[in-house]
Amino acid sequence: MKTIFLDIETIPSQDPACKAEIRKSIQPPGNITKPESIAKWMEENAEKVTEEQYLKTSFDGSRGEIVCIGWAVDDGEVQSVGRSLGGSELTLLSRFYEALKPETPRTAAAFDALGIDSEFQIVGHNVISFDIRFLYQRSVINRVRPSFDLRQNERYNGGRVFDTMTSFAGWGNRISLKNLCAALDIPVKSDGMNGSQVWQYIQDFRCSEVESYCREDVAATREVYKRLTWGA
Repeated sequence: MKTIFLDIETIPSQDPACKAEIRKSIQPPGNITKPESIAKWMEENAEKVTEEQYLKTSFDGSRGEIVCIGWAVDDGEVQSVGRSLGGSELTLLSRFYEALKPETPRTAAAFDALGIDSEFQIVGHNVISFDIRFLYQRSVINRVRPSFDLRQNERYNGGRVFDTMTSFAGWGNRISLKNLCAALDIPVKSDGMNGSQVWQYIQDFRCSEVESYCREDVAATREVYKRLTWGA
């Protein structure tokens, strides 16, 4: 059985209307009722809250977008596809699925039948709640058919998906990949970048550094997986 290690990087919505829509929805706390108090709160807080809510769309697959996908198959080379600001998400997804076609030869039939393909499993950190979900949602929105089964509406996904975060922390609990690597004494190369900086790096046209960061996470996840499965 092949093992596909997976990680994605995402950015906020690139729809020009998104931020304006969020701005219209901003309201002061319910305990502020006087017109002058409402006006003062809006003047002091509306733009800040709008920006905060906008940045959170990077976690929402119905609005945010994927800028990088990193993966490795078994002990093979860690690979990635990425795009710059304004680049095509559809093209990125297509390149990723095309690259994995040789590794998942039976998955197209399994996808058609909505069955489970036993020839591979997906491994990632928080992959059930985030990466698979987001990847599936963006594929549907872009009308790009995956080359392997991304069915993600099962809580545990049986043996088809191995989530390193859930495996270590337990269902409903969390631990970051960085902290888990530290706990397991797994060295992680770092140039000071973290996931919260991806959007700024993309805006600064530092896309190659985002891809490098994504590949490093894939490599780290693979080492964590080996520890969690006693070298499997």
